[in-house]
Amino acid sequence: MSGLAYPFNSTGAKCTTMTSVAQNGYALSYPYPCDPTNFTNPCQIKFSIDPSDAAYTSGASSRSQVNVPCRCSLGGPTDPMGFCESVIGGKDYASALSSVSTMIQASNCHTLDRADLRAQTESCGIGPGTAWTSAVNHLFNMTHWQYVQVSTSYQCVSNFFADSIQSLTTQLALTMATSATALILLAATLS
Repeated sequence: MSGLAYPFNSTGAKCTTMTSVAQNGYALSYPYPCDPTNFTNPCQIKFSIDPSDAAYTSGASSRSQVNVPCRCSLGGPTDPMGFCESVIGGKDYASALSSVSTMIQASNCHTLDRADLRAQTESCGIGPGTAWTSAVNHLFNMTHWQYVQVSTSYQCVSNFFADSIQSLTTQLALTMATSATALILLAATLS
């Protein structure tokens, strides 16, 4: 499960995996640093195509690759300037999908809350623990790929983005402290 599929006819698609990433005709190596200064030069994610589908996919360039923007990494002048925004179809993306899938399948939360990382910490969800932490970290890394590749950017966005493990655990701790305070006040009122 890589999250990537290509059309093999007007109504069907096949799952596939990334084979390479390039920008402006040049191959990029993992973690796919690129030049974000020209928005007309996106990263091209190439993928495996079944030989029986080659005629349909070769008819249009949009069927044989996925174009994703190259985004600034916020790393400053000493770090790579940018990274491809998505790594869909790659091993990291597949690992993230697996973690999130594990979380969702183990959840007893309402359908609308299953993908809500905060709801997963409640009694209906998987609760804070290894599986939840893995899902949060994988999802954060895939969503903010260009920022997590440079340690200074990662540290900064982890402290401020609401979907980071730091933000979610801080919010969970505040919720638990507020609940404990409310219970203490209720107990004091009842006694």
